[in-house]
Amino acid sequence: MARDVLHTVTSALTDRTTLFLFACLAAGWFLPSAVPILGYLLYPLFLPAYLVSMVTYDGLLGVEHVAYAVAEVLSVSGPVVFDAGLAATFYLFAVVAVVLGGALERRVGPEAGGDGGADENQRLGRFRDAVAAGLLLLGLLLVVQGVAAQPTVTSETCTGTSTAEEGEIGSTATTTCTTTTEPAPGARRYVLGLGAGIGTLGAGIVGVDHWLAGR
Repeated sequence: MARDVLHTVTSALTDRTTLFLFACLAAGWFLPSAVPILGYLLYPLFLPAYLVSMVTYDGLLGVEHVAYAVAEVLSVSGPVVFDAGLAATFYLFAVVAVVLGGALERRVGPEAGGDGGADENQRLGRFRDAVAAGLLLLGLLLVVQGVAAQPTVTSETCTGTSTAEEGEIGSTATTTCTTTTEPAPGARRYVLGLGAGIGTLGAGIVGVDHWLAGR
């Protein structure tokens, strides 16, 4: 059992689907800043990359903290650490999606046909299962994050006072700022709804796959 799991994980490390998903996530995150003119065209790729980073990197799993801890040991600058850690996170998420996609295919996937295009169909099936598994995982993590972590909103209010000393020309201005952090229940509902919607999309891909296979 353990040997089978290890073999599945090691195979997923260099699987074409893993590399393709990683390329999509990395391109969606890094290319819009490197080539701003492509920003709007790459938005369909940026959105999943942003959601993955929100949950796994600086959200529920907090991989960002691990990256900065390693940076302190290696004395690497902050921006380099952030980008490298994010790229590693995208790759690991792609690996997990492919592994879970394989398990999804074995349990609930349609049976493979024996026609001449079976290999191509299997490759497309693995890709769809990996995408579905990634969406289901992302949706689950978003729901857990919405339940476990109370979103907050921080506001800052500043007031200024002016005082003049006797015998002096002009006045001295003093600014006092107060920072207030409050719960944001609306943000929690948004995260929960987003997670449920993404999970439903992943389940929908599985359902459509079954429907197409049964035609």
